[in-house]
Amino acid sequence: MANGKTEVQVQTTTKKKSSIRKKMLLKKLVENGGKSVSKAMIEVGYAPATAKNPQKITKSKEWNELMDEYLPDSELMRVHKELINAAEINKFDFPPTERNSKIKETIESVAGCRLHHIHLYLSVKHAYYSSPDNLTRTKAIEAAYKLKNKYKGEDSTITHKFAKEDFDQIKLVLGA
Repeated sequence: MANGKTEVQVQTTTKKKSSIRKKMLLKKLVENGGKSVSKAMIEVGYAPATAKNPQKITKSKEWNELMDEYLPDSELMRVHKELINAAEINKFDFPPTERNSKIKETIESVAGCRLHHIHLYLSVKHAYYSSPDNLTRTKAIEAAYKLKNKYKGEDSTITHKFAKEDFDQIKLVLGA
């Protein structure tokens, strides 16, 4: 029985060390968003041989449990919705003689833009408005497609089958 207890104790200690190291790895990855998993693994004490194959850690059941604990789906969805609707505040200058209604019409004619305030300063009207943050929105949408396995990334090829009459029309336009 003594051997059985010792074995269980050794396994428990090893599991605790493994769990602590995985938590340290997760913390390191969150702190340094752009760092590679392999480099972060080495920094928290994994062997270089293990770090060459990070999926041994990141595909484990324990890693998934940590991800669920520290990055719950409900929080990810909340932030993701914010990112999909991300906007930024901008300023555009107009001549002081421009009518406010014309400024509003001009700004709001651009998809997603909304005028917030016009301020006359010396010889310029500053129009402050919000516009979609398209870079952030694009990244959020790409992430959503990746999660749904509908996005293949940079190397994917988009194909479209044209009807014969469409192809004939394209040849006419291109002069082929």
